[in-house]
Amino acid sequence: MALERVRFLHTSDWRLETPLGGICEVPADLRDDFINAPYRSAERVVEQAIGEAVDFVLLSGNILPTETALPYTLEFVLQQFERLHEQGIPVYWAGGDLDDPDLWPTQLALPSNVHTFPVRAVESYQVLRDEEPIAEIVGQSKSDRKKLAMSSLTGDNERLTRIVVANGDFTASQLDVQGVDYWALGGQTEYSQVGKRPLTAFY
Repeated sequence: MALERVRFLHTSDWRLETPLGGICEVPADLRDDFINAPYRSAERVVEQAIGEAVDFVLLSGNILPTETALPYTLEFVLQQFERLHEQGIPVYWAGGDLDDPDLWPTQLALPSNVHTFPVRAVESYQVLRDEEPIAEIVGQSKSDRKKLAMSSLTGDNERLTRIVVANGDFTASQLDVQGVDYWALGGQTEYSQVGKRPLTAFY
């Protein structure tokens, strides 16, 4: 299946609770906006996903500090996931340096539309549209102890769009894996493309 046949939104590095930098002094009347800017940006991402009626959302890490996040930040992220859940939009989340999904507080259950990838191994999910599979989402959360197992990402089912979600530093040669239609990467604070087409890999 061609990549153009699925609609998805890929986002990463919200870095909620990380202060904005590059400004020596914030005027008093802009302080609230400055503090809340990462949260407002995240809300706009979710609004865009809903407005475009995407098939799914991909989170490729560094969304929030799961181990130390403030209650406000945890509640905020849950609210965004719930907004997507209400629209029937699944979320596939591979953690980065900040956000090991395994460290999400167990007392705050994630909505059923949120699917997380473990740090120990590659895992895959099939996305359905009208009860028919349209894409396979493959991923692994980042770990300092375990590298992404590239050999396990190869796919040969041409009917399904195959997308890999990962966080870290990757070169074009590392991503030269047969059967992957799109690499949803995280770990950089600015948008960039890795390599050139036919490789489709974006931070």
